[in-house]
Amino acid sequence: MFELQIYQQAELIYYTDLHIEDPNYEIIRNQHRIQLCYGVSESTLAFIKKIHPDKKTQMKSFRTKEYQYNLLDTINGVRFILLTSLLPEKQVDVAMKNLYDAYINYVKRNYMYKHGDIIRISKFNAEVHKILEDLKQAS
Repeated sequence: MFELQIYQQAELIYYTDLHIEDPNYEIIRNQHRIQLCYGVSESTLAFIKKIHPDKKTQMKSFRTKEYQYNLLDTINGVRFILLTSLLPEKQVDVAMKNLYDAYINYVKRNYMYKHGDIIRISKFNAEVHKILEDLKQAS
């Protein structure tokens, strides 16, 4: 399982799965599983703030026997959720940094991209797939 979801203010703006070529966002946005993934991040972050109000404390991931839920919450309200098979924390940290860097380089610096729109930038998509493929090979 290697799936990336990116949200901007609770709206899904990017989705990719190594098994899906061109996702239909209208269908994906309404899938219960996608809504649950975002809900898990909101609930977990609210819980963490309640028990440890220090703003520097963040949840990065949690694991089950079969998969790992990884989260990167940025200061500008962009949230990355990466679902993967079980991986070492160091590899995931590097991948999340690379995904964020790709977002900055190909999305935020793209004057044609309107903030909050679904990301349909082929160079960004290619870079994300490269990062996920590299992560998959390392597992």
